[in-house]
Amino acid sequence: NNLLNNQAYTLTCSGPGGSASDSVSVAVNTQTPGAPTLNFSANPGSVAPGGSTTLSWSSTNADDCAAAGDWSGIKGLSGTQTISGLTADSQFILACSGAGGNVSRTVNVTYNPDNSACTHVVPNGTYSTAVNSSSYPAGSMVCAESDGQVVFTGSFSPSGYDMRGFVVKSSQEKSLSNGTFERMSFIGGPGCGNTVNTVAGNNTIIRDSAFYGLGGRYLFLAYHASGIQIENAIFRVDGGWGGSSGCNEFEPNAALNFYDTNNALCDGCINIDQDPSAGSGSENLGGLGINAHTTNLCFAVEIRNSVDYNGDGFWAGGNGRCNPLYNNSKGNMNFNLSGTATVADSTGRVCNSWNGGVNTVNSKMDSGNCSSSGAGVALNLNRQFLDDPRWRNEMCGGFSSRSDGWCSSQMALSDYVSQ
Repeated sequence: NNLLNNQAYTLTCSGPGGSASDSVSVAVNTQTPGAPTLNFSANPGSVAPGGSTTLSWSSTNADDCAAAGDWSGIKGLSGTQTISGLTADSQFILACSGAGGNVSRTVNVTYNPDNSACTHVVPNGTYSTAVNSSSYPAGSMVCAESDGQVVFTGSFSPSGYDMRGFVVKSSQEKSLSNGTFERMSFIGGPGCGNTVNTVAGNNTIIRDSAFYGLGGRYLFLAYHASGIQIENAIFRVDGGWGGSSGCNEFEPNAALNFYDTNNALCDGCINIDQDPSAGSGSENLGGLGINAHTTNLCFAVEIRNSVDYNGDGFWAGGNGRCNPLYNNSKGNMNFNLSGTATVADSTGRVCNSWNGGVNTVNSKMDSGNCSSSGAGVALNLNRQFLDDPRWRNEMCGGFSSRSDGWCSSQMALSDYVSQ
């Protein structure tokens, strides 16, 4: 029986020689088990590339502890552990449980890129000043003091120099050209018409960056440009301003548009949870795609190792001619363009073409007039980039009110888009 109070028990035994007895007392501890406590810290809390931090913790009234986030496994009730080789913002979670309940603590370690190569370092903060081609000398390397902690809210049209680590949050169109832009966030966009969130001119390289927020007509546009290279980028259309006063269209039309552009590559591009908010007047084109309205400007254009998940698919359209390549990618495919699109080593539920030809190579397309039954995609996603806590912190509450899709899941982004 379950004991609720102190009890005394006596046992008596009898035999031919008489009897004997003995007693024992059992004391019931009526105190409620104490709730577990946990102290958890990281030192240092900010690291340079490849740096290390030491996690330290101690708990009371706990029976076991387990790690989650950017470390894992069963941990002792107290201890230290050094985490080495950090190359991104990291989040470490430790949860302990005991008879009195559960407790969890989280520590964040900030990754600060090596700024030794930077010719100009902008202190952390928010700036409304305009950034343009004359803001810094040609050939400069302009860096945020801390990754993602410098925000520009004014007009933004840098050209002729490189930038790293900035957030650009503006209702104005952002214009990039003749430079390399790394670990950037381009947020928001103009209200309507032919303006876009971000437009890229000649010789623009973008790495490890994110584009999200309300339209413009396109979230990202390269128009009559050459030498566009995107390596690892997240795209999320968060709706449009269509139908508001002064708008003559229902924006946005697409997440990415290589429009009459040549020598262009989107490698490791992820389009998620697209919310076009498009009305009946929209020419909603799709997620990541290519547009041609000439016969000679669109060539050497490729979308590679990319994913459209909960978006509007990969696409190509226009009344011009182009022969785009969609390589090792995952998502639906829709084509309405003269020329021949090649779909290689890719996977999708639907593949349809209304104009031109489609050459499928070792691809698995379940239905549509360009369906095929090849082996399909073997994604090689950059998980370190996709699962960087910076993107969730920004896109799920920091600079956006979206709480659906990926934001409502507890999944790493690389796992979310691999479903």
